[in-house]
Amino acid sequence: MKNLEPEKFRERCKGVLTLLPTAFKDNYELYIEALKEHVSFLVESGVHGVIPAGSTGEFSSMNEEEIKKVISATVDVVNGRTLVIAGTAHSGTHETIKLAKYAEDVGCDGVMVVTPYYFKEREEGIFQHYKMVAESLDIAVMPYNNPWVANGVIYSFELVERFANEIPNIVALKDVTGNSAYIYELLKRVGDKIAILPYAETEFTMLCFLLGCPGTISLISNIAPQEAIEFWKAAYVEKDAKKALEILEKFELFNRLMNRLIIKFGIPAYLHVIKHALSLLNRPCGLPMRPPLSPLKEDEVRELRKALSRMGLLEE
Repeated sequence: MKNLEPEKFRERCKGVLTLLPTAFKDNYELYIEALKEHVSFLVESGVHGVIPAGSTGEFSSMNEEEIKKVISATVDVVNGRTLVIAGTAHSGTHETIKLAKYAEDVGCDGVMVVTPYYFKEREEGIFQHYKMVAESLDIAVMPYNNPWVANGVIYSFELVERFANEIPNIVALKDVTGNSAYIYELLKRVGDKIAILPYAETEFTMLCFLLGCPGTISLISNIAPQEAIEFWKAAYVEKDAKKALEILEKFELFNRLMNRLIIKFGIPAYLHVIKHALSLLNRPCGLPMRPPLSPLKEDEVRELRKALSRMGLLEE
């Protein structure tokens, strides 16, 4: 299968791009059949792209061969029907390139590359990291601006402008800073060259859509893909804030639980919530999570049940 050219990728990099959980058996081995079933459900539901082997996919608890299996299985199921953007996170440039080249070889449309983590690198080092990764590939590269995992590092406007002007296949950027003024400035400076993509389905995401962000990196679409797509259409395509807010009301309890747990426990909390939700709905790619991630407490599961009921997915 021919890889998508970066410019075509940018044109298609919009809408709902779903972060994929990875399915594990009770003995914590990969459960590829369950992953494939979930990916098929998402593609048939109309999501605009899927992202295997990211943080939501528990990449940090998988070895290289397991990550490769997850990526290739996703590409096989999708079979060109929607975008596949492989998570290729690693703290080192050399290993990132190896995994990114594998993703390209098996047919991914692009790769998502988080800021180098563990060591806090200067901005020139970050630029060179992305430059080396991008120059090793012909497919699109999506930097992932995540200060939560990168020792507080947030891309400067000048750095993103260098991405846009000096690295042709950087054509999208995932941002989780949660700062609307920052997003707006990025759109003004590089929005014609790089698709700026926020995270989740919230009032903040709606604002980003209204400002001009073409899509979102989505978690809730794992359980409510059609509602997530309707939210994007209302806010981005139709610019109908009232309709978008009405859809968001269904997500309110879910988002509230997730935000509270993230504030309390940090990033892994969203993975706890989505995997428990999938299990409660008897869908593939739910529990278990690999250690050291641990299950939600009983009161948190009760709260999640109420959130799923509000969304019309589960009877209380």
